[in-house]
Amino acid sequence: MSQAPYREVAPPVRAAPPASFERPWADAEKAGDSWAVYQLAATGAFVTVLLGALWWPAGVLGFAAAVAYIALRSQQRRPVTLEANVDEAGLTVRYHGAVVLQTPLAALQNVEVDSNEIKRVTYHQAVGDPMPSTRVSGDVRVARIAARLDDGRVARLTAAAGHYDEAMATFGKLRVFLRAHGWKPVDER
Repeated sequence: MSQAPYREVAPPVRAAPPASFERPWADAEKAGDSWAVYQLAATGAFVTVLLGALWWPAGVLGFAAAVAYIALRSQQRRPVTLEANVDEAGLTVRYHGAVVLQTPLAALQNVEVDSNEIKRVTYHQAVGDPMPSTRVSGDVRVARIAARLDDGRVARLTAAAGHYDEAMATFGKLRVFLRAHGWKPVDER
């Protein structure tokens, strides 16, 4: 009686590393500034109704202008992304389409998170108040992603600071992407 195993162990199938890395990036310091869009839309709707009540062709033109403005604004506000590609030349990192780092993969010592805390100023205006009041929020933790290179330079990969939790998630996924291409931090080499 032979001792042949029931199942033979197959070698693991490893997929090729992903060709590129892309992740959205939100500017944490400008977060919450979108109320002006809603106020402008409400004002545009009010003016369109008012013009339509006075003379209907003016209302139609006002509506067309409001739709055109919203369409143009939505095209201009494309999301900011952090992109990384690894090829024969090395690592290329783009932030919002602009190249911020181009280096051989071996020259990259580490990917780091640069964090700090900011305070936001918020505006409040109650009905009947002649002027809005300002309040300072508590500390909000924000972070940027940076790369430390062999020549001692530290290159910021994100120009704007993002929310700390999102930065940590992007940091981890970027390191996994780089490791899939054979990169190791300097302390593991």
